[in-house]
Amino acid sequence: MAEQDTFNSNDRINQSVLGDYNQVAGRDIIIHATSGQDDKPAPDNPNLISCPACNKYGVFRGADECPSCNYSFLNNRLAAEAAARSVRDKGRVILSFLALGTLLIAMWIATEFQISLSKGLVCGAMIALLIYSGGLWLLVKFNTWNKFRHDK
Repeated sequence: MAEQDTFNSNDRINQSVLGDYNQVAGRDIIIHATSGQDDKPAPDNPNLISCPACNKYGVFRGADECPSCNYSFLNNRLAAEAAARSVRDKGRVILSFLALGTLLIAMWIATEFQISLSKGLVCGAMIALLIYSGGLWLLVKFNTWNKFRHDK
């Protein structure tokens, strides 16, 4: 067993290190590099990205700003969340109209064919599902065609 070292510095680090990689933590855990290790981050780490402003690699994906140039990632993250929220809200509006259309079609089927409202709801839901799936199919086909056209 290797000898035990105790680190106390500015009341921030309070831990004991036993051996090479075994740590007994106090308040904070800090991994101590052994000789031969460099400070460069691994190039295949999925949590690290390059800063778009200074191209420095090794910025944590969840960081609010770049440590070297103070580029703000927070604004980009907020803009992306707002865009995702907008798409989600549009989807909810479309689904609301689809539900309302299903109800109206069901009421029309029930009165036109003189059947119960429950049977009309089933028929209306099937018609709405066909319309919705057809529209979704067309949307996917259009996006695929549009991507294929722009890739040429």
